[in-house]
Amino acid sequence: MRNSLYRKIILSLLDCVPKSAQEIGEKIGESLETVESQLARLASENICDVENDDKGSQWAVRKDIGTFAQLVKVFLSDKDKEERYEEISQFITSRHYHTRIDVELVDYVIERFHLDLVYRTDHDKEALRRLLLASPSGMRYALHSDTQIFDELQSGRNQLDSSDSTGDWFAQILSSQFQTPLLDMLIGDMKGTTYGPLYAVLQLQVATIATCVRLATREGKFVEALGGGRFALCQAGEDLRAGQLVSPTDAMVFSDQGLALLHLDDFQPALESFDKALAGLEDSRNRAMVCNNKGLVFLRCKQ
Repeated sequence: MRNSLYRKIILSLLDCVPKSAQEIGEKIGESLETVESQLARLASENICDVENDDKGSQWAVRKDIGTFAQLVKVFLSDKDKEERYEEISQFITSRHYHTRIDVELVDYVIERFHLDLVYRTDHDKEALRRLLLASPSGMRYALHSDTQIFDELQSGRNQLDSSDSTGDWFAQILSSQFQTPLLDMLIGDMKGTTYGPLYAVLQLQVATIATCVRLATREGKFVEALGGGRFALCQAGEDLRAGQLVSPTDAMVFSDQGLALLHLDDFQPALESFDKALAGLEDSRNRAMVCNNKGLVFLRCKQ
């Protein structure tokens, strides 16, 4: 019960608006004395800070990376995930969660895993930021997994020459070691429903997954195969759990799915989605918009 209350108080502050102990108590339906006791605990653990102003004592969750790492451990552990669905949903859709996954955090992860050869440009770093945002399991991995193998690779790298070819070689090794488990976690997160509310907030609607397998013996190639799949994440209606994997029925959902497929350069499936949208639309304005999006497919195909 105490841990549940502890988490409720944290969640009440993740909108990034400082609150008094009384305001927190009113929000979560607990007595002032009980809330103050838990706030003292949160302060001792460096999760919350208190500031005194003309409104009195105002409490807020700390914004440093160390605090965020603690919160990720508290809310995104594998234990009892289904029972804590509502808490997890509030955490991963909170303002604090989304604003804390920023360039500073990305730089911290890059330094932690010695990935400076992999993520060199702002574009690369933004790609990593989005990947971490899209995968709560990947975020937990990035902040809490053992880095021993990466430390050993860095030690070996320091003993070799600093030529471009050596750097490229190390970059490939580091990329494989870091990104492979991260992508596996992203796929697992998106196939389940636990993190559905996050995907609804991010408006992720189409996921395309491709896996390349290449096996060889000493005598030659054994097998080489490419497999993949696609599924839709629809924003929840009133009768659906947020982000639940469902078959889209609204015509405009097909239109949105077509746009997402267009961004992924999946042109034929995009055209099929737009055709499904047109088949279910009667409003001339929406039909014109979908026709325009179909035209974008043909333009992209010619590029």
